[in-house]
Amino acid sequence: MNIFHKTALQGLLKNRTRTVVTVVGVMLSAALLTGVTVFGISLLDYLARGAAEIYGGWHAAFFDVPAGFVRERAQEKGVLDVAFTENIGYAVLEGSGNPDVPYLFLAGYDEKALRTLPPYVISGRLPENDREILVSGGVQASGGVELREGSTITLDIGSRTSGGRRLGQRDRYDAASEMFTPYESRTFTVVGICQRPQYEQDTAPGFTLITKVEHTAPDSCNAFVTLDHPRRVRSYLRQTKGEYAAAGNDKVLRFLGLSDDRLFTTLLFAVGGAVTAIIMTGSVFLIHNAFSISLSERIHQFGILLSVGATERQLRSSVLFEGMCIGLAGIPAGILLGIAVTRAVIAVVARSFQSMMYGSPLVLVVSPLSMAAAAAIAWITILISAYLPARRAAAVPVMECIRQTGEIRMEAKTVRTSRFIERVCSVEVLLALKNFKRN
Repeated sequence: MNIFHKTALQGLLKNRTRTVVTVVGVMLSAALLTGVTVFGISLLDYLARGAAEIYGGWHAAFFDVPAGFVRERAQEKGVLDVAFTENIGYAVLEGSGNPDVPYLFLAGYDEKALRTLPPYVISGRLPENDREILVSGGVQASGGVELREGSTITLDIGSRTSGGRRLGQRDRYDAASEMFTPYESRTFTVVGICQRPQYEQDTAPGFTLITKVEHTAPDSCNAFVTLDHPRRVRSYLRQTKGEYAAAGNDKVLRFLGLSDDRLFTTLLFAVGGAVTAIIMTGSVFLIHNAFSISLSERIHQFGILLSVGATERQLRSSVLFEGMCIGLAGIPAGILLGIAVTRAVIAVVARSFQSMMYGSPLVLVVSPLSMAAAAAIAWITILISAYLPARRAAAVPVMECIRQTGEIRMEAKTVRTSRFIERVCSVEVLLALKNFKRN
């Protein structure tokens, strides 16, 4: 430790009250930053888990792929789980009022698919075998055809082809170029109404019907992959999709900052940045004042050091070292305080969140990244607060530092009192008031 750092440390120990106040200010700043980051991450985790309950917890989807593609994905490193739905086929929707959606699309879900991609049931229940179906609400809302619960429907199931290529739900309906070929007839009982699956595009040519299947080797299916590290979902999609259509689960990924919805992502980071900027600004004012007072007391000492050859860089280093010491004392304590307060807040509001939004509870999520971000922002705040007065002090001429002529600058208006005070108060009170203003 050099002489400048020793001098700074002695100054902190000598002025214990000011040092404690400054450390408390840093601690509160770090606690606020920690509270914002921890509560924000906990809230996003709550929203992501809630969205996964409704839309499924998968991250990447591949459409109209063979069974071999599903097996390859299941064996890949970094893949946590793979579920699939069978593309059974299409049936003509008689009386459809939507010219762009003239078909019904029959999808087969096994037990795993029903857990990974839970259909949102509006009324009724899930199918329990391959003779029961769950009907998309769009059949009546958009297609104008009513399929009631308990009714029986017979479908001539077939495939859509165009130029020898089999078409799927990602291919728009084109009456001029495509052909429908039925290959089997099946009868189903309608057991419920559900929302349209989240992964289905608005341009899909068929309203989805969901039935229960048992076999595990379909000729055509949609694969839904859950990754152990969701943040690599974009690169995984680019590397894996090949010739197949693919998409991410934007309903869940948006709360991880990974969605294609740029507006939501921009809004998310803008709100977080604005709150952080407000905390940083208030903290800089508080901590900056503490360092300014410290430098006012040490300005005579700086003048002596400058007169014996100290450089401006060394003086700035001394002040920044003082800031580092205060940060080492205040930031860890502030982070712990922020976590404790956030835990208490979440314990109070968790029940309200659970009753208002999703069924999953709001829990405290403390990630190393959030702690590192809070600590880094707190350090930057301290460095800014210390650097500004240090640069100003280092630029003061040597003789002015020794004499301290620039430390007290007073104008007539500084000690001026109002006429009302002069008329009401005695001379002693006026002298005391002017002395208070001068000090």
